[in-house]
Amino acid sequence: MIFNSDLVKLVASCLISMVVCASANAVVPSYNANATTLGILSYVYWPAQLKQINFCVVDGVPQALERQSFVVPSPLLHPRQLYWNPVTSSQLLKNTNQLRACHVLYFVHSPDTVQQRLISNATLGTLSLSENNKDCSIGSAFCVYQQSTRYMFKVNLSALSRSKVQINSKVMQLLQTQERHIP
Repeated sequence: MIFNSDLVKLVASCLISMVVCASANAVVPSYNANATTLGILSYVYWPAQLKQINFCVVDGVPQALERQSFVVPSPLLHPRQLYWNPVTSSQLLKNTNQLRACHVLYFVHSPDTVQQRLISNATLGTLSLSENNKDCSIGSAFCVYQQSTRYMFKVNLSALSRSKVQINSKVMQLLQTQERHIP
């Protein structure tokens, strides 16, 4: 059963990403990587005192994400502000304070071994996502990838568990819904 706040999130997600909704209980996978990523972020339980999410984009310009979609306050996120912070893995490896300031590590062209080093040195509660890591067996907790014309995601449960990030279990329902809609 979907509660009112969950229904609002689903409807808002559909409207923002222009995703076709099959019903109130199912969301068709997004054609838009921004909506997929923001959808994942919306299910994270961020600390109440957090004023903005420091979204560190590591090693390159994302092929799938558009920066302008992340600098506008999002009604799906709490906190609503997200700071887009482009960095390199070498910067983060040299400066652990900068690494520990990242709430999200979004890896673009980082090798798995570099991802693992950064994740292991990050603060517990740092969410990791990667682009173009369809297997999602090593490295990030969430992997966003393109299949045909849609953007999908996978979850590396062991990486998510190690990160100690608290995520609403409904994100797993989204994963199951997307898997049912794979062409």
